[in-house]
Amino acid sequence: MNLSQDIAFLEYYGVPRQRLEAAEIRGRKLNLPPSIVLMAAGTIQESVYYRCLADKLELEFVDSTPPKEIEGTKIPRPEELKKMAQIVTIGNSGIKLLDEIAPKSVYLAPEGADFVKIENLVRKCGVLRHRICISTRSSNLISLRNGLSERLIDFATKALLDRFPHYSAMNTIMPTQAVILVLGLLLTAYLMFFAPMDVRIGLHLLATFFYLECIAIKIYAWIGFGSVQQQRIWKPPPLNESELPDYSILVPLYHEDGQVKDLVNALERIRWPVERLEIMLICEADDKKTIDACKHETDRPNRFHFSVIPVPVCQPRTKPKAMNYALPLCRGEYVVVYDAEDRPHPLQLQEAFDVFSKGENDLACLQAPLAIRNAEEGILTRLFAIEYLALFDGVLPALTRLCLRRHLPLPIPLGGTSNHFRREVLLDVGGWDAYNVTEDADLGVRLAREGYRIGTITQTTREEAPVEISIWLKQRTRWFKGWYQTWLVHMRHPIWMYRDLGLLGMVLFQLLTLGMAISTLVHPLLVYHVVRAIIDLSSGTLSLQDYCFAWLSVIMVLLGYLSLIVVANDTLKLRNVTISRWVYLAIPLYWILLSFAAWRALWHLIRYPHRWEKTPHRLQNA
Repeated sequence: MNLSQDIAFLEYYGVPRQRLEAAEIRGRKLNLPPSIVLMAAGTIQESVYYRCLADKLELEFVDSTPPKEIEGTKIPRPEELKKMAQIVTIGNSGIKLLDEIAPKSVYLAPEGADFVKIENLVRKCGVLRHRICISTRSSNLISLRNGLSERLIDFATKALLDRFPHYSAMNTIMPTQAVILVLGLLLTAYLMFFAPMDVRIGLHLLATFFYLECIAIKIYAWIGFGSVQQQRIWKPPPLNESELPDYSILVPLYHEDGQVKDLVNALERIRWPVERLEIMLICEADDKKTIDACKHETDRPNRFHFSVIPVPVCQPRTKPKAMNYALPLCRGEYVVVYDAEDRPHPLQLQEAFDVFSKGENDLACLQAPLAIRNAEEGILTRLFAIEYLALFDGVLPALTRLCLRRHLPLPIPLGGTSNHFRREVLLDVGGWDAYNVTEDADLGVRLAREGYRIGTITQTTREEAPVEISIWLKQRTRWFKGWYQTWLVHMRHPIWMYRDLGLLGMVLFQLLTLGMAISTLVHPLLVYHVVRAIIDLSSGTLSLQDYCFAWLSVIMVLLGYLSLIVVANDTLKLRNVTISRWVYLAIPLYWILLSFAAWRALWHLIRYPHRWEKTPHRLQNA
């Protein structure tokens, strides 16, 4: 077999011909340079390959390329960056491959057919050898990224604000909204204490109406669970690697050095051609421990597809800002987001691609179910696991089925991880909102408003639930605050939203945001009326008003608990998860904790609207 010139010379440096021929065959199959196949397989490390190439061409090798200033104001597309990385010229002049050489250093990292061009160039211009050196593609890409840093930061923090200012949570609440909300709260407080009894009963009915709406969503999921379960049976089709596109995995990390080793091992189990896989570990530039841990784990021959992306320190310091920084650099046709503690199923990318391929072009995002891997550690983790099962295996599949049946884009609440996107669509809608602390909830609404649909897949991602109440409380406070932000942002112009989503979408949005918020906030009030009625009944002083409030509260509270239990029971069977049923007795206390987090989130919304309360994770084996 005739070998391509970009790998044929490696036989002289000790690479077995059998491996070179296998790389040649695979490169033709995937339409990739065989040198990339060799490096991706770990047969030869990238730095070793280019060092051998430099020796072959009798050029100097350097393993670090200085930052390259790139003209213009736009960020080059990933395919343009990839091409630019082959020739990085440091200086004011440009370079034409076979025409002229810039007077300053030129850093070359040729691939495939460009190897021949570079070899011919060096032979013709031997006198200029001292101006040319060989570098690696990775170091050239780092040089280009550093040169684009200011533009990437501008995109990360302002892309949505510049293109769709009405979607940005930078200014969470508008003056008109603030006035209306304050007046509404004052009026409600006045009526609660000074209005006639029938008015107070009416307010109580209104509060329980929102409570009932949230119950109705769970009941809808439970009723349709059988048909949803049948639709969720997925069998891997025969894998034709030559037809698979590039896939990018984004993993934002902050103070997660203890998680990196297990995370990288888990991501390596994903079944996707490594030549078509790109894994970006995104770190804050001042988080030296995490950056060092990432470099230590990825600086190995078989981890060529990993890269570490340091994000310059700037405000806001949020997960969506970090992901936005890396998004324009992704070369994948599809993008998925994982968190530091995530352990995705190895077939998850295959299922997502299969569903995307069979779906229509307006299918923009797929949510993988999240499951708790430490559910048996305590009561809190068991309740967390039940909640996740009910949401990701019950409610979300039911809502996406409704979306499919109605042929409408509906606002589906995404989870904060394991979201698979079409990259072009994600860029088209402005990426993530850097100022929203639940960027997933906002993006689910924004995609629907822009005419895109969201679906679900079945291959799970296992993650860790907080074990300590203090950590859980901070996490839930951030979630509630982000949902408040999302409601305030999208209700700035209700008429516009109605026009975008239609009646069904508008109603569903209110149920999933406002309904969830109010039902959580008023839950202690309902419990209070039940407890007060019991006390008054025992003393014989129960009034008609309290009697009405008590029965209404009892019905709503029991329905709320039961709706969660029936959905959880079915999803527990689906996932073959065993959790002791006695844990259900702790649901009332859990909901009180949720209410406390919701009220705490209201205070944080006013005092710290963009603060990201980090959820620390423990060191735990994959």
